[in-house]
Amino acid sequence: QGQKIFIWSPLDSQKQTHRFNPLDFIADIGGIYKLASTIISSKSSVYDFEAKNLFVGIVCYLFANPSKHKTLGEVTKIISGNLFEELRLGIKEFGISIDKSGIDAILLFLQQDLNIQQAIAATLYSHLEIFSNPMVDYATSASDFDLSNFKKEKSTLYICLKPDEILMLQPLMQFFYQYALGLLTSDNALQKSEYGVMLFMDEFLTMGKINNLMNILPYLRGYSVKLLLIAQNWEHFKMIYGEQEAEVIAFNLSKTISFGTHSKETAEFFSEISNNKISSNEIMALSPKEEIILTENDDILKAYKNIYYENNCYEKKISAPPVFW
Repeated sequence: QGQKIFIWSPLDSQKQTHRFNPLDFIADIGGIYKLASTIISSKSSVYDFEAKNLFVGIVCYLFANPSKHKTLGEVTKIISGNLFEELRLGIKEFGISIDKSGIDAILLFLQQDLNIQQAIAATLYSHLEIFSNPMVDYATSASDFDLSNFKKEKSTLYICLKPDEILMLQPLMQFFYQYALGLLTSDNALQKSEYGVMLFMDEFLTMGKINNLMNILPYLRGYSVKLLLIAQNWEHFKMIYGEQEAEVIAFNLSKTISFGTHSKETAEFFSEISNNKISSNEIMALSPKEEIILTENDDILKAYKNIYYENNCYEKKISAPPVFW
C-alpha cells in the first residue's frame, strides 16, 4: 500500500504503457558518453569505438536542434536517413550550440571514407535498431517515471512482456537493466536515501546476457540494491554467461534457493556451493512442495513452499489491478 505503480509495456499496440526516455536524464556530455557505453557494451564490431563517438555526435546535435525529438528513436531516423548531409548541415546551422565533444565526434565521422562511414553507421544502427519500432519509440518518447526516485519514494515498476515478445525485446531489456544497475550504483545513488531497491527478475536468462552484471554485483549491497534472480537450471546459466562468469555471479549471491530438479548438473552445482552439505540426489528427490535454502553463512534450511493462492491469510491482500487507461 502507498506505492506509486508504473507499468512499462514497450510493445503494447494500444500504447497503454508508461514511458521511459533515457535521454531525459542526461545532464552533461559525460552522461552522453556513459549512455553510449551502455548501448554499445559488447564487442560486436571493429567499429564499436567509432560507433560510440558517432552516437555522442548525433545526440549532441539533437540537443542543439529544437526541431528534433530528443529520443533514441530519433537517433535511428537520423542514421537511416541522409546521415552525412544532415550532420554536415547541422554543424553549419547549430554548431554554436553543439557541445565541442559532439562537434569533434561529428567531424571525425565526416572525414572518414564513405565505406567506413557506412560501416560505422551500420554498427551504431545495429545496437539501436529496436528503437526504430514505432511502439518502442513511443514507450521511450518521454519519461513518466524516474528510476532514481525509487530510492526516495515507494514505487513499483512492472515490466510487461508477452512470451512471443521476449526474443524481439532482448536488446531493449539488456539495455534497460544495464542502465538501471548503472544508475542505482552511481555517485548520486550514494546520497542518503529513504528506501532500497529490489530488481525482481523472473526468468532473467531469457533476456540474454547483461554485460555489466558480474562486475557490478559485489557493489550492490553498498548501494542498498538487491537482485532476485530466477533461472530454470544451471546449464542455461552457463550457456548465457559462460561457466566462469556464471560461477562468479552465483557465488556472489547471499542466498540461493533450489527446488526439485530433473537436471543432474544443476543439482550437482547446488551441492557444490553448499560445500557438499547436501547431496545432488537429495536435491533431485525434493517434492514439488519442498525447497532448499542456502544462506551466505552456509546454513542449509529445508522448507515448504508458501503458495500464496492456497493460503487464506493472503486473500485479503489480493485486489483488482490498478486502472491507468
